[in-house]
Amino acid sequence: MPISALRGNDPFEQLIRATIQIESEPKFRLEDRKESQEGQKKVLQDLDGKISSLHSLLRNFTDQLSNPFRARTANVPEGSPFSITANDRATTGNHNLRVDRLAKTDTRVSNQFADPQEARNLNGSFSFSVAAPSDEDPDNRVTLTVEVDGDDSLADISAKINDVSHQAIQDGLITNDQRPDASVIQESTESARLVLRAGDTGFSNRIMFEDDPNGVLADLGISNDAIAEDGNGGMITEIGTSATNSELNSKFELNGLTLFRDSNQVDDAIDNVTIDLNRAGDPAETFSIGTDTESVVEDVEEFIEQYNELVDFVRNSGRVDGESGRRGPLAGDQTASSLRFGLRNQLIQQVDGQPEGAPSRLADIGLELDRDGKLSLADEDALVAAAENDPESLFGFFGGPDGIASRMREQLDRFTGTDGIMRNRIRSMDDQIRRTDRRISAQEARLVRREEQLRNQFANFQQSIEQLQGQQARMSGFF
Repeated sequence: MPISALRGNDPFEQLIRATIQIESEPKFRLEDRKESQEGQKKVLQDLDGKISSLHSLLRNFTDQLSNPFRARTANVPEGSPFSITANDRATTGNHNLRVDRLAKTDTRVSNQFADPQEARNLNGSFSFSVAAPSDEDPDNRVTLTVEVDGDDSLADISAKINDVSHQAIQDGLITNDQRPDASVIQESTESARLVLRAGDTGFSNRIMFEDDPNGVLADLGISNDAIAEDGNGGMITEIGTSATNSELNSKFELNGLTLFRDSNQVDDAIDNVTIDLNRAGDPAETFSIGTDTESVVEDVEEFIEQYNELVDFVRNSGRVDGESGRRGPLAGDQTASSLRFGLRNQLIQQVDGQPEGAPSRLADIGLELDRDGKLSLADEDALVAAAENDPESLFGFFGGPDGIASRMREQLDRFTGTDGIMRNRIRSMDDQIRRTDRRISAQEARLVRREEQLRNQFANFQQSIEQLQGQQARMSGFF
């Protein structure tokens, strides 16, 4: 029976309680030890997290593919008729751009008809093709055939075109983005037109009417040649015969060259640069591709922050209070101390192998290391200048063979991973906690047995007293 179950003011109960309390001291010491071990484990887990975070950031700083110092940005005058985005592989430089024409979607309309619900008395079929480019065949087109009955109205023909298009999607012949769209537009109370639009902009994505054996298209006024005028059907935009003379294509002048594209988003004019054409007719504007110095500063500041957090954690956890003598959880921990001073040593050493004039010390890029080993960005202009002048040398300062990030990462390698120092220490602490738990359980079992033993002893003693009292009472009756 546990001590908490004892009740009453019986002197035997009080004696048992006092005895068990005294003999529980080893268990209490073990519980205090477990609490300390769990606290130590929490500190090790926090330290492991900070080491892993810094290690991950350093991996980005040393990876050519994720090179943060190669980040690019496009500088476009405010209000320009275009917008520019550049990826990390774009070449820096200036460009001149004028937008002459935006790309349009090929749109065909029928003649005007008074009632879109009236049967057109047309029988037969017609065929048209739509662009369905693939990696294997960029010029691939898919032909769709529409069957028309005599009682079909303009609205019915529109619905049949859409049905054929949806079926082509289900059959995997075209994608939803390539799907042509038919509708009936009520121009006024007295006239309506059938309208057929291509799935995307540009000459390559134009609609091509291929077969009209029964004259259905001719009766509707839809063709490959005519321009829609007045009440007659035809094309809304001049299709032309090629990419260079089609009004469907965008037209723009880039660095003195006239270019034509199917889309208003152009990603193949300048390598690794995407141009979005938003408005036509404005004068030419100059834009530039340069190093994204804002991103570089943010990345370096994140490096500083994570490094300082690790340094602060190790230093604060290793403090010893001079007055109380209270020791931090990492006080006297040689592994943590060597980590802190080892990282600091990598920062103060010169980076070898840099080109002449390239940064090789912290001060060259505006960084400072104080007496506590903490970093700060003391001169942002110096960092920005290094990023603008030679981003590859800035990467070399951090991520080159002898770069500070490379050296720091190499030092942290042995601390991280499933077989790293930190995980091994955490596993060792888990083992200690389990051993302490087993000893606590053994102490609790011993105390239960000890309490039962005391109760049996006092019960026997009580029985002996009662027997003596009975004998005394019987003897008193003889006198």
